[in-house]
Amino acid sequence: MPGVPSQYEAGIARGLGVPSVFYHFAFEAGSEAGLEAKRRELRAKGIEVTDVVDHDWAKSIYFKDPNGLQLEYCCFTRDLDANDARMQDRVEISVRRLGLADAEALTGGHPAERRGAPAVAHADFSAS
Repeated sequence: MPGVPSQYEAGIARGLGVPSVFYHFAFEAGSEAGLEAKRRELRAKGIEVTDVVDHDWAKSIYFKDPNGLQLEYCCFTRDLDANDARMQDRVEISVRRLGLADAEALTGGHPAERRGAPAVAHADFSAS
């Protein structure tokens, strides 16, 4: 396209200096079987995909598009209830497992990371 450089940063996360998991697109897989099928399909195309991540209320797989934008396929595994609307730590996962190049940027030099333990990302998925 005239006037558009062939190489440019398309991801908002890098421009803001935050890990890619902060801003991403998630797509509904429909079911756990659909999620597994999507993971197999992506892997067959040579795309690096995480293992299935169990969030208690949903399961997800994560991968990146060619521009480095974080993408997710997800399926609900249970109905949400009033407890899900409370602000609280919901997910704890290794930042390395999510494919973050710089775990320290997320953890701020998390003490566990300095001791050699994997740093973890905490995310809140409470309803507003």
